Amino acid sequence: MKKKYILIIASILVIALIVACGQIFTVRHVSVVFLNKTGLADESGILEASGLNKQKNIFNIKENEIKEKVAASFDDNSIVVTDIERVFPNEVVVYVKERIPVFCLKVYSAEGKELYVPTDKDFQRGKIYSAEEITEKNYLLIDITGFEVYETFDVKECIYLRTLANALIDKGLEEEALPQLIESVAFGEDVLTLTLRGTAAKWIVSQENVQGEVSSAYERYVALSDEERYGAIID
Repeated sequence: MKKKYILIIASILVIALIVACGQIFTVRHVSVVFLNKTGLADESGILEASGLNKQKNIFNIKENEIKEKVAASFDDNSIVVTDIERVFPNEVVVYVKERIPVFCLKVYSAEGKELYVPTDKDFQRGKIYSAEEITEKNYLLIDITGFEVYETFDVKECIYLRTLANALIDKGLEEEALPQLIESVAFGEDVLTLTLRGTAAKWIVSQENVQGEVSSAYERYVALSDEERYGAIID
């Protein structure tokens, strides 16, 4: 009989412990940290898109599901959840980054329509716009000529553009500053011609050595006086 009472008491304690733990680990605080400034979304918009429920157990949060829901809410792939942090016992922090459009690529259309896609330097932003729509968006982008996208970004031309962007970022430029510096990039047979915004200066770099020649062109350009920059040609 004594064993029976002990078993009952033990069962009650286990149930109480389960209930207590359930209360302790119930999500009560959810916050969003933006890794870069974004005007595309705010905290309430991200939380609504994520479907995060404050009454959920912190152990039952499915990170991939949250990431997919947020991505689905921004169909131009502009907002990405980079991480979800559980702060025990009852807090969740969602880390969000905006993909910054840098390049404007023309997209091949079998119907002959003018279509464009704004993309970040890693080619992870991919909604296609008509010429009218891209104009209405009023993005400040680097216009790409002499090359258009057919089926994939996985081509040498996109690698050259990514290398170009990374070379300037290595020099201390922020990603969002790239379109402020460069107005257009034209693909030639063996070279890229960069036309700078405001000064109409041109950098002509070999496709074989984009990284080194862009870095060198940047150094030579910033060494010029303001007057010398206008119309300068660096090759």
